[in-house]
Amino acid sequence: MKKTYRYFVSFSYPNGFADCICVYDEPLDTPDMINRCRRDIASMQDISNPNEVVITFFKRIKDNR
Repeated sequence: MKKTYRYFVSFSYPNGFADCICVYDEPLDTPDMINRCRRDIASMQDISNPNEVVITFFKRIKDNR
């Protein structure tokens, strides 16, 4: 079974603020993964420039096992 990491992410973008849940196969603990998250959010919000997305908060959601 492949491990997944779920995160609650708060972010701002040119049209306001929002929250989302992001799921990845790697932890969100490197600059590359954080940039990947910004790109994913930009594509979800139909923003052409991922640099306009500012992640203000993220927290891992741990599964109850």
